[in-house]
Formats: sequence, C-alpha cells, structure tokens
Amino acid sequence: MPEHYGVLAIGRSGRFTVEILEARAGARLMSIEADGWSLTFALNEHRLADILTHLRGGGQSAKLQAGIFLGAPVILIRDNEFSDRYFLRAYKEGHLLEFVLAAEQLAQFTAAVAQACHDLAS
Repeated sequence: MPEHYGVLAIGRSGRFTVEILEARAGARLMSIEADGWSLTFALNEHRLADILTHLRGGGQSAKLQAGIFLGAPVILIRDNEFSDRYFLRAYKEGHLLEFVLAAEQLAQFTAAVAQACHDLAS
C-alpha cells in the first residue's frame, strides 16, 4: 500500500518549487519541480538546512549527500571549475540521473530551498 504524504514546507522562486513532504511514519521526501524536469527523493534526516548551507558555499566538502532515490544516493556536487554551478546527481550500478544547476537556475533553486527551510522552521 502506498504511503500518503502531506506538505510540511514549500518554497518557490522563479521556475523552481521545492516541497518537503512527510509521511505519517515520519519519513520525509524532497520534491523539486522545475521547467522540464522534476525529482522526488527520500530526504536524509535534518538535511534541508545542510543543503541550503552547501548551496550557499558553506562546508568543507564539494559533495553533500542529500538523500536517496530508488536506492541510489542523491548527491549535491559543487563544481570545482565554476563557482555558480552545481550538479544534482544520483548514480548506482552504471545508471546516472543528473541535473545541472547553474547561474540563474542555481540562484532560483537556492532561494526556493531557503523559503522551504524558513517554512519548516515556522
């Protein structure tokens, strides 16, 4: 039987909508909708604030595991060549799902995550 989720927090900026969904059992999902693509994955516990910090350039590592998509880790990777480019990637057993977030898209995504963090905290 499929799990039922409710919206716990939401953020919107430009072409991005970020929703944090929660099941009755407490499991959380992060749903990202943008022009031409969407991705929903299991969010690592208490990771939304870490995702925002990482997007704003904080943290020592260039990689942050944000969650899990169909058993594959979802990793947010800061590009070492361009400071305004990130990759949102899920990779497992030769299969790759990757979205590039750069320039204006990165700014909009970061703003949507910030709004969702604020909504979650209130």
